[in-house]
Amino acid sequence: MKRVKWLHVSLLLLLALGLAMPAMAQQLYNSETQGSVIVFPKFIAGTTATGEPRSEFEISVKCPFPRDPNGFCPFAENTRVKLRAHWVCPADQKFNNKFICQESNFDLFTTIYGTLSFNPANVGASPFPTTPLVPTVGVSRVPVPPCDKGYLIAWVVDNNDRPIKFDALIGDAIIREPNGATSAYNGIPIQAVNELATGALIPGGNLLFDGVANYKAVTGVIESSLRFEVPAPAAATPPYTTVRTDLTLLTLDVLSNRPNYPTFVDLDFYNANEYLLSTYWEFICWTEVSLTDINPNLTEAGMFTRKGLVVSGPAVKFPFVGIADIAGPVTLLGIVETVVTSVTASGSTGQSYSYSLYHDAVPVPTLFDDNDARP
Repeated sequence: MKRVKWLHVSLLLLLALGLAMPAMAQQLYNSETQGSVIVFPKFIAGTTATGEPRSEFEISVKCPFPRDPNGFCPFAENTRVKLRAHWVCPADQKFNNKFICQESNFDLFTTIYGTLSFNPANVGASPFPTTPLVPTVGVSRVPVPPCDKGYLIAWVVDNNDRPIKFDALIGDAIIREPNGATSAYNGIPIQAVNELATGALIPGGNLLFDGVANYKAVTGVIESSLRFEVPAPAAATPPYTTVRTDLTLLTLDVLSNRPNYPTFVDLDFYNANEYLLSTYWEFICWTEVSLTDINPNLTEAGMFTRKGLVVSGPAVKFPFVGIADIAGPVTLLGIVETVVTSVTASGSTGQSYSYSLYHDAVPVPTLFDDNDARP
């Protein structure tokens, strides 16, 4: 617990020095290039009616930069790479659940230029390896998440499970809806700061995204174009088409397996002609919410255009009922997923598409409190 308190104090100092951070050349992550950490904003546990996993993931490991003067990778073939991963679950504000964001952690092993495949339902997975520390051939077996939905985070560690700089991870996720619609999105890589050498220990010994000495910083504002919803008609007589758009949001400012403050996000929705509807949403660690659950007017009929824009205010945690968390600005990441369902007299068909959110390039120092690091 002493180490956890020290990390909290360190982060509070970083937040208190926020006005001075730009002078320290605070570095911002790049979601388009390989990283030492990778975040997948959404997983779904279980299988579809046809036995396919509701979600599945691929993580590939490239050769980290810098390369040698001739452009070749300085690491030998079959160099083993170890990852620590977490399924991270949302919490709610029911008192008996105590605002706790459950998580479960596991290790993954691959090699440089290798690719890991796995899914929460372990469909097609090999047995757990009898020889430890050896990459799995085929689909890797992983622990089942402790919840139905949430997000996945993974990072490179050394043989003693300490986070290291190894900017090599890229990856993607596949999401399957009950109506058969399938979509995919890219994971979000986060790099270590430039001053660290490849293989160097992350100085904080934890997932500290400060942009100065550890990992690069992440932002706290999201922006995206999106499609407004089309609900089923009142009579619901085929043929008709429905549109559901889900906004998936998460914060990396998580005390895993501990109580957390709620995160509040102001949301401005604009139609194609700049008509504004202002609202907000709150969540604990992770949320997936349809636009009409945020506000029932976020439909094509209510907003008067088919597509529009969402821009959030800075995500913020507020104190609540004596929870030992950190109040103030927090990080915000996520994806948009749109599901279109066509209903006819003979049945229904679906299609879906997902994409990542943009951000405002304003860094927010943050700590993902991995409970594995606690003594």
